[in-house]
Amino acid sequence: MAKGNRGFAVCAVLSAALLLAGCGKSKSDELKGEVDDLQSQVDQLQGQLQRVKDATDDVKEKADAVTSASSDLSGDVSRFESEDWQQVVPDVSSAADQVDSAQVALSQSVSELDDAAEGD
Repeated sequence: MAKGNRGFAVCAVLSAALLLAGCGKSKSDELKGEVDDLQSQVDQLQGQLQRVKDATDDVKEKADAVTSASSDLSGDVSRFESEDWQQVVPDVSSAADQVDSAQVALSQSVSELDDAAEGD
């Protein structure tokens, strides 16, 4: 091979190598960007999952409060059988208010759970 042709061949090979290296770097950068995007999505989903778990715990707590308030109301209502109704009515009224309050709190918690599950 002539000296001039050899220089041309070396130059062509180096140029091709640089082009390939540049393409590889670009692809590598593109993949790194995709990995970063995926990691961001994973982080976002983990945060959403934690909010759903917290909201679920809150719903369970509020459901227990409704159960407890309902039980108290039932106990107070059963007193009508053995006690003077005038003494029982205020307790029944108070227990009914507690059931209403617990139900409102439960509804709010369920709504918050829905929001957390939707990612709001």
